[in-house]
Amino acid sequence: MSGNTKNVKSIINYMMILVLAAEIVFIIFMNTARCANYPEMDMAKLYRHAIEMVNNRSYFIDGWNYITTMELDCSLLFAVPIYALSGNIYLSFGIANIIFLFLYLFVIFDILKKLDVNRLYGYVAVIVFLIPYRIGMLEYFNMLFYNGGQYVVKVLVPLLVIDLMLEDSAKRFGIKNIILLILMSFFMVLTSMSSGTYVLMSGIVPVILAYIINIILEGDIKSIVSRRSVVILFNLLSFLCGYVLCRVLKVSPNSEGIELVPPEKLLENIRVTIWGYFSVFVSGGYVNVVSKDGLFQLLRYGFAFLVIILIFYNIRNIFKMGERFSRQRYLMMPFLVTFIILCLTLCCFSDVYYPERYYFIGIVPLFLTIPYFLEWIEGMILNKFPGNRLIKPALFIATGSLTLVLLMSCILNVRDEIRRGYDGGYSQVQIVLEHARQQQISNVLWLYDLPDGEVARLFAPDIRSSVINFTDDGQPFLDPARDFYLAANDASYYPGANLLIDKAGSGNFDRLPDEIRSSYTQLEDVGEYNVYRSGSCVFD
Repeated sequence: MSGNTKNVKSIINYMMILVLAAEIVFIIFMNTARCANYPEMDMAKLYRHAIEMVNNRSYFIDGWNYITTMELDCSLLFAVPIYALSGNIYLSFGIANIIFLFLYLFVIFDILKKLDVNRLYGYVAVIVFLIPYRIGMLEYFNMLFYNGGQYVVKVLVPLLVIDLMLEDSAKRFGIKNIILLILMSFFMVLTSMSSGTYVLMSGIVPVILAYIINIILEGDIKSIVSRRSVVILFNLLSFLCGYVLCRVLKVSPNSEGIELVPPEKLLENIRVTIWGYFSVFVSGGYVNVVSKDGLFQLLRYGFAFLVIILIFYNIRNIFKMGERFSRQRYLMMPFLVTFIILCLTLCCFSDVYYPERYYFIGIVPLFLTIPYFLEWIEGMILNKFPGNRLIKPALFIATGSLTLVLLMSCILNVRDEIRRGYDGGYSQVQIVLEHARQQQISNVLWLYDLPDGEVARLFAPDIRSSVINFTDDGQPFLDPARDFYLAANDASYYPGANLLIDKAGSGNFDRLPDEIRSSYTQLEDVGEYNVYRSGSCVFD
């Protein structure tokens, strides 16, 4: 390598370190200075759950209605003790997210070290992992780095398993790997207890399949008696412990009820699954192509297509022999198995939204194959243009520049969403709650408005907020017990006077039966809400 090439590589190497450091600082900033700036419904439910855990001095609350998971396999795990000490629920989750961020980085850098890849390309993989592609309820940034961090443990467990599987069996296991094994077992018990079989099927079974393929290709059945088999055994025993606890605690994770699609719906389901893949990176809705948002959207589309090329590169190597391909299989299989599962099962129940979070367990390990992919491109180009000294610097510059532009576009999108999300989202909910306090009313019922009702419950733990929903035949009922106390289903939970809140122009108040409407007196509107008062809760 010439001196000029070395200099260019060194400069880009330092630039990548700076970009990586900037990403880490950005995530820390979002989880401290901006930890309360983007409230959303699922985050509100999770935070209120944490508050009640501290109030009850237990992670397990009697009379709690779990609708999807126990919510233990997320940032709540560390946020609860931090909140007990600090009294600031937002900062508590922010600090918990930062703890998980550094756990991620430790494990990922350890994996990259074992992959023995070009350091610069390794930095690219980590930077790509940390990019905030989308912010919002159940989106990439929120699920992995911000607000509730609902997927931090679900993504971390397969990474821990992969890290341990990549360890050279000829080397001493060492204290570091013992700690990783303990963390893997603990988090596996936790996620199995909280979310059932989900992580096992999407993250662990693929790694086991990769291990079996490696043994078959090596042609040595005796190699099954190895340290890697012990890691798998530990993981499966940890799953079993957690799953038994899940059943004992009578939790019914939503992964347990997933159904296979019938043959006549298979092609449509595959189409929807592909839509879900693009939704990881690209937000929905039409955007003017020559606007700033349109250009950023095009950039993310371009990246999504590059990741598809990365996927096909991995598929191309799925049955190749060699140490490098053996390592690659551990990283590629979670995504491939996840994609097959999503194609064959009914996971989407909306025409406007796909739960793209199901891809996260597989897509993060997939990102870690980027160094192999870039090294392959580098080798292929050098074979075509031997002796050309500009090839490697050009590849370094192109890779670094594209990564930086993608990162900046996503950060600017986060900035815009934060500005829209708080000021234009739930600021008026705060005004309604303050209005209730001024009238010394401790019960607020939100008419057919689940998001506002959930966020109100977080904003004002001293006020009993609930949602009034309608049955299919139009009958109103109390519908509060979504990850909340079962007792909140009963009118007696709301003693004394209450305010009924209806968004102006919705017409929901007029849908109520005459006897219920007659028990309410309309007060002065508050912002965009019509406000009504009653002396008691008349909903069943």
